[in-house]
Amino acid sequence: MDCGIIGLPNVGKSSLFKLLSNSNVKDIIKNYPFSTISPNKSKINVYDDRLIKLSKLLNYNKLQYNNINLIDIAGIIKNSYKGKGLGNLFLSYIRETKILINILRFFYNNKIININKIIDPIYEKKIIFNELIMKDIEIIEKNIKIKKNNINKLNKILNIFKKKNKNDIIKICNEEKKIIKKFNFLCLKPIYYICNIDKNTKIDEISYIKEYFNNKKENILFLNIKDIIKNKNKNKKIINKLINKIYYKLNYNTYFTIDNNKKIICSWKIKKNSYAYKASEKIHSTFSKKIIKVEVINSKKIINNKIINYKKYLSIKNKNYIVKDGDILYFKLKK
Repeated sequence: MDCGIIGLPNVGKSSLFKLLSNSNVKDIIKNYPFSTISPNKSKINVYDDRLIKLSKLLNYNKLQYNNINLIDIAGIIKNSYKGKGLGNLFLSYIRETKILINILRFFYNNKIININKIIDPIYEKKIIFNELIMKDIEIIEKNIKIKKNNINKLNKILNIFKKKNKNDIIKICNEEKKIIKKFNFLCLKPIYYICNIDKNTKIDEISYIKEYFNNKKENILFLNIKDIIKNKNKNKKIINKLINKIYYKLNYNTYFTIDNNKKIICSWKIKKNSYAYKASEKIHSTFSKKIIKVEVINSKKIINNKIINYKKYLSIKNKNYIVKDGDILYFKLKK
């Protein structure tokens, strides 16, 4: 799973999920804690203006967008890692994600139940981080009990985790990659923070929270999710921008293929610094064994210069060519 939406109950997780997945929001939004038990999952399209520009230039109407997998995870509360609330139900879903969006309540609607009693995004952030790290500590402790090797190093890692300083945790995990590579620590997953605001959220409050996150060098976005839902068409650019931020935080590049016979342009996601033969596997699993070379031109060159007959500008590369973001690829295979 690419991206998971997490946070305390009733902070707007399901609203954001429904917004991004273009679903009917009212179907799953409930005004009580833990209304999301079985997680909601969806594939969401990633808007790419290069795809639109290519289609207009070449007059091809069939488009295939990239997508990312999104999951709306049950609410986390204090001591969830011990089994409180829905307990460890959320953990397996968080573990399978690559990045997280942490929704923080910054709206003042008293009709929406607030289990926290106070409006404090920083406090909520600390609750979530503590739950993730405490589960990681539990895993380290279990491994210390069953492992005969690396006990000293595991104890060293454990002591650092217990201090709960993320920079120190990152440092020790980089130093001990071989030991902890299978642990998939929750607290190390990249997190994108969203403060769910309303018309009563004050500008000076937003400035204070923004400064706090900037000092921590962490990403923060302020959205009035309810208002965006009401004016979804008007706010399409905001929605697409958020989806693209998630996409690029996943460390993906985009490449394109063009079928001139079927007049279809397809976008494909691939990890940054991937080889052409790996990209070919996206089209068909057997292609990487058959690929001889790849013909390449970057979409930027075509779009900026309005090149319709672009095929005469294709460059020939070997199968170990490193795919760049925006490349258009033609794979040449053994017969």
